[in-house]
Amino acid sequence: MTNLLQPSSLIRRLLPVLRAFLPVAVLFSSCGAQGHLAGAGAGQTPRELSAAVLMERLAYGDGQVLDTLVPAEGLVENLRNADPSFPYALGRGYEARGLVESARRVYRFELDQGASSWAGRSALRLARIAASQRRWLASEGYAARGLELLPENRDLWFRFGEALYRQDKYQELLAFTEAIPPMLFLPSGEGASQGEQYSPDDLSAERFLWRAVAAHHLEQDQNDLFLQAFLKVPAHPIHSRLYLFRYYRDSRFSGFSRDERTVLDAVYRTSQEEYDEAQRLFRRIDPAWLAGRLRDAPGLLPSLGQTSSGEGAEATRRWLKSLARELESRGLSHGEASEEEVFRELARVRGRFAGSREDMAALMDGADQAMIEAWLTRAIGEGARLPEVVEALNGWGAEAQVFRTALDRLTPEIIRSRRWDELEDLYQALPSEALHARAHLAVVTVLAARQGFLELGEDGEDRLDIPLQLSPLDYYGLLARRLSGRTGGVSASGSRDQEPLSGEMAHVAAVLASGQPELASSWAMRIALDPREAVPAMALAYRFSRLGHASAALGLARRAVARGNLDVSEGDIAILYPRPFSVEIETAAAQEEVPVAIFYGLVREESHFNPLARSHVGAQGLSQIMPASGEDIARRLGWTQPINLERVSTNLRMGSYYLSLLRTMVPENLILQVASYNAGPGRGRGWQALFGDLPPELLVEAVPFVETRWYLRRIAVSSAWYQHLLDGTDPAEMPLLQ
Repeated sequence: MTNLLQPSSLIRRLLPVLRAFLPVAVLFSSCGAQGHLAGAGAGQTPRELSAAVLMERLAYGDGQVLDTLVPAEGLVENLRNADPSFPYALGRGYEARGLVESARRVYRFELDQGASSWAGRSALRLARIAASQRRWLASEGYAARGLELLPENRDLWFRFGEALYRQDKYQELLAFTEAIPPMLFLPSGEGASQGEQYSPDDLSAERFLWRAVAAHHLEQDQNDLFLQAFLKVPAHPIHSRLYLFRYYRDSRFSGFSRDERTVLDAVYRTSQEEYDEAQRLFRRIDPAWLAGRLRDAPGLLPSLGQTSSGEGAEATRRWLKSLARELESRGLSHGEASEEEVFRELARVRGRFAGSREDMAALMDGADQAMIEAWLTRAIGEGARLPEVVEALNGWGAEAQVFRTALDRLTPEIIRSRRWDELEDLYQALPSEALHARAHLAVVTVLAARQGFLELGEDGEDRLDIPLQLSPLDYYGLLARRLSGRTGGVSASGSRDQEPLSGEMAHVAAVLASGQPELASSWAMRIALDPREAVPAMALAYRFSRLGHASAALGLARRAVARGNLDVSEGDIAILYPRPFSVEIETAAAQEEVPVAIFYGLVREESHFNPLARSHVGAQGLSQIMPASGEDIARRLGWTQPINLERVSTNLRMGSYYLSLLRTMVPENLILQVASYNAGPGRGRGWQALFGDLPPELLVEAVPFVETRWYLRRIAVSSAWYQHLLDGTDPAEMPLLQ
């Protein structure tokens, strides 16, 4: 193997090209060494603008400040001295404003003088700008320079490969695809790479496309590399690009066997979402041939798993059984996937086409958690009895979360049927590791015992010690504090505002400082999926809050707490339970005599305080009002002007009015009034008739709809904390359950 396969060798060869595009920064003197900002009005004298004031205005969304600001080198240097991330943030601000040439100047200054990480990110932006203008040689040079500075950045590798591909540099492209570090294909966790625009799957798929196209043009193993892209990558948009690339050059796909051609066609149809046709094509593949390829084809079974399970499912089941028999009767060839992984993936796909949960259970020997969850979904859909489900999950060693899901979905029917003794048996059958499931049943059984519905086991009410381990922001954790007479408070430790940010979160903070909160928020939410990013995610939530982005701060803080299992302090409560639009919310609640803490909780859970929020069914605004409901409420209120559901005061008044109206539809039952806000008054009245006699806490557990149960639990916790913030009431009082 030649040294072309080493990234450093590739980049060294590109340095002459790189230097041609990255000369020493030129001084732009039109704004002087410090940089100036022209006044807003005609005739005003330009004034010097400090780095702090400039970035503050930009972060608060005053993008117009950039229209008259010429990016001199002195200005960039001052920004860098104030904070290493500020020049990069300024460049992002210019880009967002459409001032690409100004952004390019800033990035060039930063590439010449900035700290390595920010210079590397600036090189990436320069490569991206060049690519958008189809200047592929420049994009290649900038990406090469960026890789010297920031070799762990996935987007830079993508940009470098794309530039080679677009310039038809196929020999270099093949060498480059061999040199891509394995860490770039890790989705998260230790050793995983960074990237803003491209996911590990994106880069992996594009790598196979680059290899297939390059091999075709170089006439080097072209059929093998082309087939690899269809065998190793689950159905993806690259398959459409590759299939058509080859089809228009060789419509007969000469050189491929019948089964290979069928695989190409089946995966292509799957990528086009032609699932029934894809399923028919998969069934044409010889199981004996496929059994010999599966170890080398980790993407093929997931592609099959995406196909339809409707018409033709029975024939697909028979074909999958034949494939399973072939795998069991032969030793698999050496390849990427282990034999265990192949059988597990095949069982998962077969489970998708199984006729019932009993059919699925027959495939569960050595099942992984994904297969167990698929079986549970089938069991819930078929209305399986909870004791049988728990017994099966125990036998398979299911993870704690699976038990939690099983209880949440199947316990309501037990409560509605008043089969109280069954709850106690289930509690005793749950494994000790299933903390949340045991906490759930501990609370429910104690509630039932206090009503005289059942007798507890030996541990009696001591079992409340289990839910008391949960956070007071958890419904069962807070409810256990109420039942045990303990306080629902949190630690008095201080703010996380000054916590250091990780590399990627620091990058997001720079994007936020550039005046792009929506982009920063969506990116931060993706990063916060990693539990190890919980503390920096919470710190960044404070920054969002400080800039007035309460909704973004709330979403990020909730994810940080949930993913990282963080201990919440008093300082965090204001981020997690913010009070934007407080005058409008409290006025609307007072006008309709709605409890203000409950109305705060309702708005928080409905929209996260985003006035532009829209649900998948069309509900709009802070209180999530459906347009038809809005028209009806407007008539009842006597409003004659056209309504705008995104207008804060209008939407809040409608929400408080509707919640008040539900008092007349579902009288004397606050739980079902709030439930009716989510599920509709007709269902609320029906539930009132069926199980409205239950005490409030058990009434929540009996609601048939999953979404509505979670809605009630969230509002119960939110309203408790809002009552605490409003008047200092112990949150364990939980006003929704009074």
